[in-house]
Amino acid sequence: MIFIINYKVSFIIPTLNRERTIEACLKSIADQTYPIKEIIVVDGGSRDRTLSIASKYATKIILDKGSLGKARQRGAEEATGQILGIFDSDIVLPTKDWTEKAVQYFRADSAVGIVWPFNKAPEGASIVTRCYFLLWKARAWEFLKQANKRLLVPGGNSLVLRKALETAGGFDTTLKFGEDLELGNRIVRLGYGVAIFKEAILHDTMWSFEEYARKQIWGASSLATASMSVINLCLNWTDNKVSEKKCSFPRSTVGFLVGSFSYMIKGLARDRDTAWLILPLLLGIRIMIYARYLTVRALKG
Repeated sequence: MIFIINYKVSFIIPTLNRERTIEACLKSIADQTYPIKEIIVVDGGSRDRTLSIASKYATKIILDKGSLGKARQRGAEEATGQILGIFDSDIVLPTKDWTEKAVQYFRADSAVGIVWPFNKAPEGASIVTRCYFLLWKARAWEFLKQANKRLLVPGGNSLVLRKALETAGGFDTTLKFGEDLELGNRIVRLGYGVAIFKEAILHDTMWSFEEYARKQIWGASSLATASMSVINLCLNWTDNKVSEKKCSFPRSTVGFLVGSFSYMIKGLARDRDTAWLILPLLLGIRIMIYARYLTVRALKG
């Protein structure tokens, strides 16, 4: 394969006690045929085997016990690449030439600031993981169709042009959750384009109802101190310039409850995957958790 070497890609991986997933993640990056790359792991104080595993693959390991936004920003500041791979420690790149294909979007159009791939469950994943990412894909397609009506905000696990990140001011280091969406929103608002990469990365997360609930609690508790604009971005993936004083959670809740059955029926017919059957349960868990934390916030405010 002949490479046109214009960009170095710096993969930035924040992690904390991820011995179960980090080896597959880092190995898939190290095995990429793209020739100019580095792997920067930002560890938040792991007490398991995460660091010993990471040391086999990482170009650099940084210790930082701050917020997730601060960890990602530290990684960006230490990185030397023109493209930053902003990924979680539980993703796997599906093929060895994935990076080369993704970087082509930046080469083809200088206006592209973010390359955002689809996510999907890995082979043999639990019914919870499968359902979560079936919904993820369905929502992504829906928003893409409506992109001319509302501003789609690219989420995490993306390749970001360093120039775009720096022009936007980098990550908000105060955010514990939603820092990737918040940055993506600022980058898009600057006029940079988002390229959707349909070769999905594998996301090895939320293998059980317990793990799913814990992640929702972590997200909701983190957002309880965030601005309303960040809350709305995380709940809806879009920025409609909603008032900073108003949370669109009630509206999104009703939409989710009504839309979940439509998603489920269409998904069952399209994908032939019974994981769709637990969608109302997953959304019910999410709604109850977020409602609790955001209600407490409203009462305090």
